[in-house]
Amino acid sequence: MERQVTIRNGRGERLAGALHLPPGEAGSQGVILCHGMESSKESLKLVHLGESLSRAGYTVLRFDFTGAGESTGDFESITCTRQVEDLEAAHELLKERGVARVGIIGSSMGGTTALVYAGAAEGVAALATLAAPFNPRELLERDFPSEAVARWRARGSIEFNGHRLTTDFLEEALTIDVAGAVARITCPVLVIHGDADPTVPVEQARRLHAAVPGEKRLCILPGADHRFTREEDRVAALGQAEEWMARHVGRSA
Repeated sequence: MERQVTIRNGRGERLAGALHLPPGEAGSQGVILCHGMESSKESLKLVHLGESLSRAGYTVLRFDFTGAGESTGDFESITCTRQVEDLEAAHELLKERGVARVGIIGSSMGGTTALVYAGAAEGVAALATLAAPFNPRELLERDFPSEAVARWRARGSIEFNGHRLTTDFLEEALTIDVAGAVARITCPVLVIHGDADPTVPVEQARRLHAAVPGEKRLCILPGADHRFTREEDRVAALGQAEEWMARHVGRSA
């Protein structure tokens, strides 16, 4: 069963969510799904995971970050730090419903957000990332030469794929310490990536995996792109994530 829910983050903004309830009585295991930068909770991957994991007995929450989908706020205000605050609010909603063991699956920037959150939060039982950036600074410097960065700062914003991004995004991407957050993660981490990803090079996944201090696994899918566009890649990636949740959150998927 799917139910629409509203989440309030610490800034008072309204986040739209979809809660997938398992058949019968809901248990104490749950999974939160985090979408990528230009996506939403209606991502094909997230909808599939919500339906599949709930059938396996989990309470599953997929939600729109601030400025995405049906949530309030402006896309231009996007930063990983603000998304971490949104994820914290989503986690609190599941806690209030009696969900004690929570896994997180994050795609692209949603995966980076999940990594940063898991490095500081308590109660995360397992984490799986799909094509998550490990070093945002490298990606920004690759896509924006110094002249473009200077113009960005001078104007206060830049147009990116039809969206406006303020310098908040720029300055955070240049300074955020994802590696430091990963070093503090205590839950098992699965890193999934395609070796044909033009957006986030697969080497970032290998470095992410190497940086995880505890139980971990690296799954590289040959020929898969950033969005796991091919059906066989998407099925393989999501299947790996579901198995990881089953092994470490508590129910057999």
